[in-house]
Amino acid sequence: MEKNIEELGEVQLYYIDNNTIEKIEVLFPVCVANEIKKGEAFGLAIEEEGEIRGAAAAAFYPETDHLEVLSIYVAKEARRRHLGATLLLQMIYAVMEETEGELRAVTMSFLENTEGMKAFLEMIGFEMEILKEEGSFFLDRKLLEESRIMEMAGNGVGKDIMVTSLKELSDYELKELYHQLQESETAYISLKELQKISNDYSYVIREKQKEFLACCIITGDKQPVLTQFYAKKGNAKYGMAVLTKSLLALIKEEGDWRLEIPCISVSSIRLLEKLVPGAKKENYIRAVLYV
Repeated sequence: MEKNIEELGEVQLYYIDNNTIEKIEVLFPVCVANEIKKGEAFGLAIEEEGEIRGAAAAAFYPETDHLEVLSIYVAKEARRRHLGATLLLQMIYAVMEETEGELRAVTMSFLENTEGMKAFLEMIGFEMEILKEEGSFFLDRKLLEESRIMEMAGNGVGKDIMVTSLKELSDYELKELYHQLQESETAYISLKELQKISNDYSYVIREKQKEFLACCIITGDKQPVLTQFYAKKGNAKYGMAVLTKSLLALIKEEGDWRLEIPCISVSSIRLLEKLVPGAKKENYIRAVLYV
């Protein structure tokens, strides 16, 4: 795709790829920035007076001829100026040119309470579908303290089992954990993300000198997210043990935070509703624009 700067009145439009992502990666979720770094997604950014006013990222899937919008950001002071629409439409035009018109649909998923997103996409012509089997729970300190999960805290894990803070693992051990997650096809976090985590509420459980039995990895500070949860097949009790360990540590953190727990299956939703009575799920909305 065209990678030169394009003049748009008083603003400039930049193409973002794995060579230029470092300039704006803080505006994207870590997972989206990683997709661009791997060359599996691309982005566009709008700059005005030396400041980035907006950025968007997307991935094109030729097998289905559709463009998945991964993230859209517009600075607060620059909103209501149609910069988001400009970014989105420019991405569509770029893919149409690159594929010689093979683009069939543009899609985007977002939480239904995301401020202004539904109205913004409907204005452009997107159709909306609520995904009732997918969503995120947001749990504050009080909900966690009163949950059934906390009743399980302190359960023993066995004398030959090690419960270790993620930040205490060596680089070699982190690579072992990452490869195990990949082999189990449950890796939702990159190796670089693992290596950067230094909080006090991410834990792993393993047998001495053997494979990892479970892990609970929480990223973010003001808005913590349960990014990676894993329990080796047949080791559900260790999954619960590492989960309670992480949540107990998080509860001790100061500040007015809410933990986000994404759920992508009916079974995980039902389990969380059982363990944390009173927790409410925010559904995802799937927006589709047929080109």
